[in-house]
Amino acid sequence: MKIIRYAAIIAALFLNISMCPGVEIKPSNCVIEIPANANSSVLFAASELQKHLQLIGNQPIPVKEFDVSKSPAASTFTFHVGIPAPDDKVPLAKEEARRVITPAAAWIYGEDWILKDNPGQMQTIVCEKSSRTGTLFAVYNLLEDQFGVKWICPGDAGIAYQPQPVFTLKEERSDWKPALQQREIRPGYGYNKSYYKKAMDDIPQGFQISEQEFNNRARDVRVWLKRMRMGRSIILNYGHAFTDWWEKYGKAHPEYFALNEKGVREPLHPDQPDRIKMCVSNPDLPNAVAREWNKKRGKPDGGIINETISVCENDSAGYCTCPACRKLDVEGQYSSSILGAPGKKEISMTDRYVFFSNAILTEAKKIDPQVKAVMYGYSDYEQPPVRENVNPDVIIGFVPSMLNSTSEVDAFYKKWQAKGVRRMFLRPNDQHCNTGLPTGFEKQMFEHFQVGIKNNIIGTDYDSLHNYWPVSGIADYILAKAHVAPEKPFEYWENEYCSAFGPAKDDVKEYFAYWRDNIWEKRLLPNYKSILEKGRYGNFRRGIMWEMKKYYNESDFDKTDVILARAATENLSSPERRRVEELILANQHARLLFEALAASKNDRPAAAKKLLDFRLAHKDQLRAYP
Repeated sequence: MKIIRYAAIIAALFLNISMCPGVEIKPSNCVIEIPANANSSVLFAASELQKHLQLIGNQPIPVKEFDVSKSPAASTFTFHVGIPAPDDKVPLAKEEARRVITPAAAWIYGEDWILKDNPGQMQTIVCEKSSRTGTLFAVYNLLEDQFGVKWICPGDAGIAYQPQPVFTLKEERSDWKPALQQREIRPGYGYNKSYYKKAMDDIPQGFQISEQEFNNRARDVRVWLKRMRMGRSIILNYGHAFTDWWEKYGKAHPEYFALNEKGVREPLHPDQPDRIKMCVSNPDLPNAVAREWNKKRGKPDGGIINETISVCENDSAGYCTCPACRKLDVEGQYSSSILGAPGKKEISMTDRYVFFSNAILTEAKKIDPQVKAVMYGYSDYEQPPVRENVNPDVIIGFVPSMLNSTSEVDAFYKKWQAKGVRRMFLRPNDQHCNTGLPTGFEKQMFEHFQVGIKNNIIGTDYDSLHNYWPVSGIADYILAKAHVAPEKPFEYWENEYCSAFGPAKDDVKEYFAYWRDNIWEKRLLPNYKSILEKGRYGNFRRGIMWEMKKYYNESDFDKTDVILARAATENLSSPERRRVEELILANQHARLLFEALAASKNDRPAAAKKLLDFRLAHKDQLRAYP
C-alpha cells in the first residue's frame, strides 16, 4: 500500500534528517493530490499551490484526488494538500499549519474549520471571519520558506518569485502556530453593492470603475490578507453595539438613551440615529442588552458568533449628561488630546463605561456563565479607569494613537491591566495617518504593534488598508508580516520587502528610509500636536494637507527622484523593473499632489489641472485604489 511505503520512508528519513541532501524535482514530474470531499480551505490551498508552482516552474501542475490504493510513478513527486503525513498522530492546534517533506513526497496540511462550507465559493468561504484555514497557511509557508515567494501587494503583479526550472526542496518537518488568536487588517473594500455605490459616488466620473473591477480588486485584497496569514481562532463579537437601538426602542424606551447636550433623549443629529449614545446609568438597560444578545444565540451561527457580547458604545458625540451618568465619571481624569482638540480638557468617561460593561456582563452571565463581554478603550474612554475595576471577563479592544510615544502606550496597557483587565486586543487607526503622500510611518506602526505583543495582546483589528500600494505598501507589508513572526525585528521585514526589487533593493530601501527619516521622524512626529490642532478634531491627515508647505518641499522629490533613477539603472528582471517604475510614477504623482496643495491661490487651478491630467493618463498604473 502506498501509505505504508511512505510511512517507512518518513521513519527512516527522520532518524537522521540533518544528513539528507535537498530534493531536486522537475516541475513536469509534480502532481498535487487532495482528499476526497475536500473542504474549501484545502481546495483553495491546492489552487494557490498549483498557481504558484506553475508560475515558478513554467509548467502545468495537475490536481487530483488522493487514491490510497495506488502508488505513484517512481519519477512523480506528490504534494499532498490537506492530507496529514502518515506518521503524524499529534492533534493540530487551532489554525496550526504543518508540512513534512521527504524525497518521495510532501505533506502540507493544517487545522481547518468552516462554519458553512460551499466548495463552489471556496475563495469567499476561506475569507470569512469564522473560517480557520490551517492548510492554506501551510501552503503559503511552504511557498515562502522553500520557494522564496513574496506577496508585496494584492493581485498577480504583487507575486515576487524567481523562475526555477528545477525545484530544490529541503527535507524537513515544520509547523507554525499563530502567536495571536485574532489577526486582522481590514481590507478597505466593502462586500456589497451599497459599498460599491458609495465608493463610486465619491469618485469623479473619469476615475470610476465597473462593479466587476471593484469586486476583483476587493477579492485580490482579501486573498492578499490570507497570504499574510490573517485569520482567527476566536470570534469576538464587538463593534458599535447600539446602532439600531433607536429604531427598535426609541419610542417605547427613550429612557435607554443619552440625555444629550440639547437636553433631550434622542439622536444628537436626526439623520444619524446610528450614532446615538446610551444612558449607561439606567438600571434596566443592562438586562435589555443581555436579552437582545440572547435572541441571537439560538440562530444557526449563534454558538460561535455570540460567545461574547458587544458592549461597545456608538461612535461620535452626544454622551449622556444626566446626573446619574455624570456621577459615574471621575473628576480630574481627562481624555487623550489625540482624539480631541489639543489642550481641551474633557472628563474621561472610562469609569462610566467600565461600570456599564460590568453590569451588562453580570446580566449576560445569568444566561451563560461562560460569556465574555467586549468593550472599547477608545476616544473619551481611552484612559484606564480610576475608581472602577474591570471584570476579568471583559475584553478590551484598545484603540491607542500611533502619535503617542511607545512608552506612553506601554503605560496605558499596564494601567488597564492594573485595573483588572486580563485580555486586550489592539484596534488601532494607525493606517489612517495615510495621506497618499510618502510619509514614512511604517516603523512607528511596527513599534506600536510590538508594544502590544510585549503586553500579551490576544489579537489585532487594524482599520484599515488604504490600498496606496507603491506609496505605503511597505508599511502594510511589514505590519502584516509582523503578525506571522512577531519576534523578528523591523529590519528583517524591511529587507524582505525590498528584496522583491532585486538588484535595486538597496536603492529602494534608501528611498523609503528617506521619507521615514526626514518626513516622519524630523517633521511630522515632532509637530503632531499642531498638526492635529490645524486639522480640527484630531484629524492628522487633514492637518498635514492644510499646511503642506511646512512638512514637504520640492527638494524632497528632487532627492528621491535621484534615488529611484539610480535604481532604474540596475540590471533588473522585467517584474523588478516594473516595480521600480511604479515607484517612480508614484513619486511623480506625489510631487504633483504636493505642488497642487502647496500652490498659491492664483497658481492652484493650473497645478490642480496638471495633477488631474497626470492621474487620468496613469489611472491604471498608479495602483492607488478607491
